[in-house]
Amino acid sequence: MVSARAQARLTLSAQLLLGAALGVFCLVSSLELRDLRASQPYTRSAADEVMLVSRLEVTRAITLGYDQAAADLQWLRAIQYFATHLMSDRRYPLLEPLVEQVLSLDPRFKQAYFWAATSLLYGREITPDRVRRANRLYERAMARFPDDYEAPYRLGMNYYTELRSENQEQRAQDQARGLAYLERAASAPNAPSNVRALVRGLAARMGQDEVLFHALTDELLTTPDHTPQDQQRRALLKERLDQVIERMRASGELRGLVERAEEREARRLQEMPYLPSLLFEALTR
Repeated sequence: MVSARAQARLTLSAQLLLGAALGVFCLVSSLELRDLRASQPYTRSAADEVMLVSRLEVTRAITLGYDQAAADLQWLRAIQYFATHLMSDRRYPLLEPLVEQVLSLDPRFKQAYFWAATSLLYGREITPDRVRRANRLYERAMARFPDDYEAPYRLGMNYYTELRSENQEQRAQDQARGLAYLERAASAPNAPSNVRALVRGLAARMGQDEVLFHALTDELLTTPDHTPQDQQRRALLKERLDQVIERMRASGELRGLVERAEEREARRLQEMPYLPSLLFEALTR
């Protein structure tokens, strides 16, 4: 057994080693910066900024495996870099390389995905290219945190509101895709009620009965019936759901929904029979 005093000393030693490592990290960066200034046609300011993105293997070696601490340091550098250019030329060529290093050091740094995507999108005039670059970060966050609502919610809003194609057919496709992401966000365990309400409203406006069916079903399943207000809300949801089902039955869409559900269930039995149907649905949507 290690005594508490010995553990404290080990902790202090680790902190000192990390501090020394970060000091060496800064020294190496300064030496690399000196060489870069001598060999590359950069101005002093540009060279300084290039050195914000040190080689990942060097960063890992110098910080002695403290990847999360190194990720925090690089994220602070990214924030400083963004703020500097936001107040000047509003150009951020090194923002994505900085963020890539942060995420390589700590792939579960959820806030970094969202901050970087938002900065890329709103740091300058919104363009389709910027929306797609932000969406790639949101897609990575969604893959990393599949049970969280925020990434699909942001993706849905970008596709629905920010991708403004002049082609009406493309615009309709983008909005439909955005609605699908929003429906996925609404079905996440931590989704707030206003997200479900948003999906219902957009689905009704677009005439997307299948999305509306899923949204109403999800909300009905999560609405308690403890109080008279709860019971009244459930009754209204059931009424609206019955109306949607009737429309889908009349159009033949209900049969398609059932067939797709049967296909997903057959796939579950073949690929992951050990998972309940609802969990398989959530993991593979």
